[in-house]
Amino acid sequence: MFLLFSSNERPRTVTSIGTLTLVYGVLAIGFGFLMAYSPTAYLNFMGESESDYVWPEELALVAAFVGIIIGIQGAAGVIIAIATLLGKKWAWIANI
Repeated sequence: MFLLFSSNERPRTVTSIGTLTLVYGVLAIGFGFLMAYSPTAYLNFMGESESDYVWPEELALVAAFVGIIIGIQGAAGVIIAIATLLGKKWAWIANI
């Protein structure tokens, strides 16, 4: 995948930052899906118990909301990472 991007036009640190941002984005998307679809994973991650919520539906709603927010951050990270690796100036600034 990285062979598609030419590193002749940018410093190595920019390539490293783009790669790390891409890894973060993919992991955040996966973690967001896990949180959204598994209230148990949400409870374990947040260190809470089911008794902290009034209804099971409330727990599911909160877990889904948090998972969606994390997934959106991950998607933004992937977009910024790809743009960074393609040499877009706005993406370099977004990484800072």
